[in-house]
Amino acid sequence: MPRKAKKQYGRDGQYYRKRITRPDGKTEDVYGRTVTELNEKVIQRKAELSGSVNPQEMYTYEYCAGFYARRAPHLSQDRQRLYQSQINKVICPVIGRKLLREVTLDDLKDVLATRGHLSHRAQEDTVQILKQIFSAAADADVIPKDPSLKLRQEADRQSQNRPSQRPSRANSWLPCRD
Repeated sequence: MPRKAKKQYGRDGQYYRKRITRPDGKTEDVYGRTVTELNEKVIQRKAELSGSVNPQEMYTYEYCAGFYARRAPHLSQDRQRLYQSQINKVICPVIGRKLLREVTLDDLKDVLATRGHLSHRAQEDTVQILKQIFSAAADADVIPKDPSLKLRQEADRQSQNRPSQRPSRANSWLPCRD
């Protein structure tokens, strides 16, 4: 189990420290003012040590982890749980092992196809999070073009084929019998 960040006090005030192990077996300290800043620096340093510094060669699951780490401090607990479950259970099993720059609109539709049997709101949450992830990646120049721009939630075919519950006005008027 990974160690928690250790709180330290220095000349500049309070900061957090985490030790990571380099590929050569030696440990290295990473520092940050907040736990979130520390976690981002740890992810960045591990990426540098592993040799995957080039953001063009980043896998989707790696970017999603960084995206969540950047967004989590600004979200409520319920929203954090929603983001975690969407990323871990919905998005990453389908497109997590693809390079971020190779993800297309069809891949995003495949993610939505796994959610087709669920409610309108559940599908809407998935679309919203996918759009946020890929628009953030495009804004940061990690990918050249945002594939989620034309992404729409699939319409529920059952609700389109169901007859209206309200009777039509033509059938509601019946002549009086005398």
